[in-house]
Amino acid sequence: MNRTDRLLAIVLELQGKGTVTAEKLAETFSVTKRTIYRDVDALSEAGVPVAAEPGVGYSLVEGYFLPPVNFTNEEAIMLLLGTDFISQSFGREYGESASAAGRKIEALLSPSMRKEVQELKRSMRFLSMGQTGKGHELEILRQVRRALIERKTIRFTYYKRYAQNNEGPLTREVDPYLLTNISGNWLCGGYDHLRKATRSFRLSRFEKLEITNRSFIRPRHFLKAFSSGEGFTITVKALFHPGVARWVLESRPFFLASHRESAKGLLVTLRGNNEEQILQWLLSWGSRVKVLSPESIRTKLASEAEHVLASHRSRQS
Repeated sequence: MNRTDRLLAIVLELQGKGTVTAEKLAETFSVTKRTIYRDVDALSEAGVPVAAEPGVGYSLVEGYFLPPVNFTNEEAIMLLLGTDFISQSFGREYGESASAAGRKIEALLSPSMRKEVQELKRSMRFLSMGQTGKGHELEILRQVRRALIERKTIRFTYYKRYAQNNEGPLTREVDPYLLTNISGNWLCGGYDHLRKATRSFRLSRFEKLEITNRSFIRPRHFLKAFSSGEGFTITVKALFHPGVARWVLESRPFFLASHRESAKGLLVTLRGNNEEQILQWLLSWGSRVKVLSPESIRTKLASEAEHVLASHRSRQS
């Protein structure tokens, strides 16, 4: 945090908490007490009325406020719950930034609203299903984020869970367009030079990442490629038994593009690029799903089911 940001943060801290000691401020902003003394002097010289009471701490003169930002109770609680969720979900770097943002938001609230929001926070929780905490993945995230901002192509070795034709890890070159966090898992979406199409890659499967010197121009409407299904090579239509419709929608994989209730069950459309991944998901529903099209998927699903049956029969014998 640079000094300008810290000076503003000190004012917000005093506005939000009333009286705060130099020791506590130094701890909050990870600086020495001597630095806090200099910062308070700078604020006073700039016209901010900071009162100092020996043995008690610093406070703002009564009646001094920064220009107000008005939040409804609902807006404030959603913002603060959001910072709590980010703090526990996205690793230390993002967590510290989220906590700092939460303190600033609380400082802008009136005392009565702050009390009400704190009561609501105690009775509501967002719990993360996963957490990005591995040092390797966090370092990958930092590098991809840097490449995204600088618009530089990245090169990395990628491991696919469902590799086709038993292929091993491949070296990929990708123009990173966006980063997405799904249930604690970071994905990079961008233009894949190997496949000549937009693709998404899970950061936990990256190895040997490097940022190249080659720049790229991000398409103006690049998000359409990730939201409209553009570039997908596989489309599957399937019918699920009514008894599992609720659970299909609850599990909802990223390749489930659309669904519709019918008298016979749940009709779904799956779109993706990895046939093996879709096949494995369909197999997990056993006899509760029937593939309507394409015929190639129907044939492969039946063949895989026969292999599973044969495997279990051989073990019994």
